Amino acid sequence: MISFFRHIRQKLIQQNRVTRYLVYALGEILLVVIGILIALQVNNWNEDRKSNKVSAQTIQKLQAELSEVKAEIEEAIEVNEMILSWADGYLQSSSYVDSLKAEYTRILLMTSYVSLRVDLPVLNQELSSDQLIREEPDLTNKLRSIKLGYEEASSIRDISRSLWNENVIGYYFDNQLLVLYNAFLRGQDYNKEEVISLLYDEEFKNVVALTTLSNAQLTRKLKELLVHIDETLQLIDQGL
Repeated sequence: MISFFRHIRQKLIQQNRVTRYLVYALGEILLVVIGILIALQVNNWNEDRKSNKVSAQTIQKLQAELSEVKAEIEEAIEVNEMILSWADGYLQSSSYVDSLKAEYTRILLMTSYVSLRVDLPVLNQELSSDQLIREEPDLTNKLRSIKLGYEEASSIRDISRSLWNENVIGYYFDNQLLVLYNAFLRGQDYNKEEVISLLYDEEFKNVVALTTLSNAQLTRKLKELLVHIDETLQLIDQGL
């Protein structure tokens, strides 16, 4: 093809047809420019396809991470609400003591709670990326709500952990019950009667009340976080 154009150009020069040659030369240049523009457009199109593919992969990773976190939070809420129901019965009704005697493992569980054990690495990474913010503004806003809710729940978790270390562990240590509590946590044998006797200790009741307060705050915040996660997963499902 190039040799064909060269042949025509040489023939025009030999025939001294300068005007036609100039027109031909301009046409040839125009063809080259058009070819370059087409090549650039194809390249941009390919880049856009790659960008969209990366975005889809990112959303899939977010969906997987949020689904995992959701399952973790649902489990924590379920266990915490069960512990709260035992503790509320113990603190509010003296007759509930008999039911705790029959299920004495619940006695020590009333001074515990289930906390957050998961992190959000994909979410945090993508919120610092301009691509997700640019392409999915609605999803970005939902993710920001999750991040804020997670930070608030983590803050309450840290406070609860500090109170638990200071007051719960402190109580068992001061009353020489740390060996018993450690055996309970490890699933080892421990003295049943010694555990039941805790129900009549006012100091133990205060420890349960304190744990219940922090547990209720954490559980409430986890429920709020779960709502944000559910809304975000629904948004992802609608967009995929």
